[in-house]
Amino acid sequence: MYEVFIDEMEVVVPVGLCPHERLAPQRLLVSVRARGALPIRPHDLSACIDYSLAVDRVSAWQSAPHVDLLETLATELVDHLFRHDPKIDWVEVTLAKPDFYPNARAVGVRIAHSRDSYAARTAL
Repeated sequence: MYEVFIDEMEVVVPVGLCPHERLAPQRLLVSVRARGALPIRPHDLSACIDYSLAVDRVSAWQSAPHVDLLETLATELVDHLFRHDPKIDWVEVTLAKPDFYPNARAVGVRIAHSRDSYAARTAL
C-alpha cells in the first residue's frame, strides 16, 4: 500500500449554513489521504500521486462562491482527485471547522471512497 496525505491544511472558505457563517468566510482544516499502487522504482513524480492536485483545488475554494455544506466541498474534492489522477484507488477527505463551537476542538465531515464505490454512486 502507498499513501500520500495532507494534514490539516488551513484555509478560509465561504462555507456554512448558519446565518452567522454567511457573514464571513470560515476557517477550515482540510486533511486528505489518497492511496494507490506505488511503482516498483519510482524515479519521478509522474509515477506517484501528486498531492499538489488536492492542495491547489482546496486553495481555490478561498475565492469560490459561498457553499452551504461541507459535504459539498468534500465530495467535490473526491471527484476532482478521481477524475484527474487515475493512480488514486482510494481517497479520504476530512473537513473540520475549528471555530464553530467554543467547547469543541472542531466539528466537520469525513468522506472516504474507493474508486469503484465512488464510480458506482456517481457514474464516473
